[in-house]
Amino acid sequence: MKHLKKFLCALGLALLTTLQARAADAGSRLELRNERLTLALGQAERGGVVSLQPKGGTELIATQKSPLLFTLTLSRREATPGERFTLTSRDAAQFTANRQDDPTGQRATLHYGGFGNWPIQVTCTASVTASDPLVRWRIAVQLPDNLVLETVRFPIITLRAPLSKESVDDALVLGSTKGGIVRRPSSQKNGTVYSIGQPGNMAAQFACYYAAQTGFFTAALDANGYPKNLSATRVVPGLEFSWQQPGFAAGTVTQDYDIALTTFAGTAGAPADWRDAADLYKAWALMQPWCATTYDRRNDLPAWLREGPAMVRFGRDWLADPARIERWMDEFYRKQFPGVPLITAFWGWEKHANWVTPDYFPVFPSDEEFTQLVTRLRNKGAHAFPWPSGYHWTLTYRKQGDDRFEWDDRTRFASIARPHAVQTRAGQLYLRTPSWLAGGDTTCLCGGDPWTHR
Repeated sequence: MKHLKKFLCALGLALLTTLQARAADAGSRLELRNERLTLALGQAERGGVVSLQPKGGTELIATQKSPLLFTLTLSRREATPGERFTLTSRDAAQFTANRQDDPTGQRATLHYGGFGNWPIQVTCTASVTASDPLVRWRIAVQLPDNLVLETVRFPIITLRAPLSKESVDDALVLGSTKGGIVRRPSSQKNGTVYSIGQPGNMAAQFACYYAAQTGFFTAALDANGYPKNLSATRVVPGLEFSWQQPGFAAGTVTQDYDIALTTFAGTAGAPADWRDAADLYKAWALMQPWCATTYDRRNDLPAWLREGPAMVRFGRDWLADPARIERWMDEFYRKQFPGVPLITAFWGWEKHANWVTPDYFPVFPSDEEFTQLVTRLRNKGAHAFPWPSGYHWTLTYRKQGDDRFEWDDRTRFASIARPHAVQTRAGQLYLRTPSWLAGGDTTCLCGGDPWTHR
């Protein structure tokens, strides 16, 4: 009986705490707090993020008329996929929000329904704990039988740009394979997009935006490598961050990992820096099974690769004169950067012209000259990387007029590879006319087709 009374008292206290939290936030917004920040979700804004403040700091969220929390891109479930359409958190006629508090932290749960004539149900959660600097987000979508979910954008966070009134020297970093610091993204024109994707150029699943003493961090804490994209877009109010989960799913679709965000500052009074954000991601990454052995301690990689080599890219005009590349290596690189390993990437080594694929051989300028160049560079300490062209198949190159081209591979493609090529939603062959093909077209083989792999 004594234990039962204790249980009932604890249950009553928990219910009272939840009711008090609901009452306190019922007016305009729902707040979550941890040791580092306060996050507020707007009631009238259907759960949109209306405030993010570091402890003792200033507001980071941009002023917006009606912020979004998520968008859903859907299509009708048909034999041929129907046209896509988008619903947003603002489109929900039914919306409820509540917060649950316990000694370990807080959890906000948002329910959405009433999306026009579509019986779609969406549940979003955001949670914080006292011992964790992160806000952790999840989303689940329940669909009727006649719809397919193709993309989820969630959560959508729009920050001030720049973050700090005291400094316009803001910077953006995304975990990209061809990364680097984007200086002053706030000065870019509206519509400018910076993005990374997995599979693709996403080397690390995080990004940050910072200025002066203040920074914003977001990451996907996904140990399984689900397909995803992260974009930072310059918009009128500021800089919009959003994670996108692509797919083609029906029924109940759930996000199987946390999307995290938090704020950060520089160490020991120093200005905020992207390395402070990277340390947050590193703390999680080092705990994952795929990071049991860090890169610098792997014994299956050569020492020069573990040292962190530089890379230089030589185009087709350089390959036309291999001796010129050797002179650059001797007269510039080895003198300016002695002892630093170098990867020499070759762009345009394909037989006919840049990206004219897959009729590659003999390579440009010839197999003999190319082999000799690679051998000589290797003797000078460089490592050759012929930049690959992926699954692309060039159909035509350099338009001559009246459906005539300098090079035409359509007949061979039709007889060999057409059944394995990517199709559009309408069932037509995917075509692209990039500038480097001078009016010609390219298509792409399906990366999921075993024939393509072979």
